[in-house]
Amino acid sequence: LPQNLVKRADTKFFRIKDELINFIKAAKPGTRIPSQDELEKQYKISRSTIDKAIQELIVSAFVERRAPGEYLVTTHVKEKVV
Repeated sequence: LPQNLVKRADTKFFRIKDELINFIKAAKPGTRIPSQDELEKQYKISRSTIDKAIQELIVSAFVERRAPGEYLVTTHVKEKVV
């Protein structure tokens, strides 16, 4: 891929990841984060980019997957986000 396309994709990834982290910081444990469909429509970002950001948040234990397409803020997120 041309370098400018890679940078553009990375920028969108970090933008959605930062937005989700800000949402998580303000949310109570157990709060549902917006669905991938909602995020796709709101930010005009591809589903694969959104999925990548959510997967990183799962690995970092900021969110947990409850059901297909349903992700909740974990109970110990405040300790990680300080």
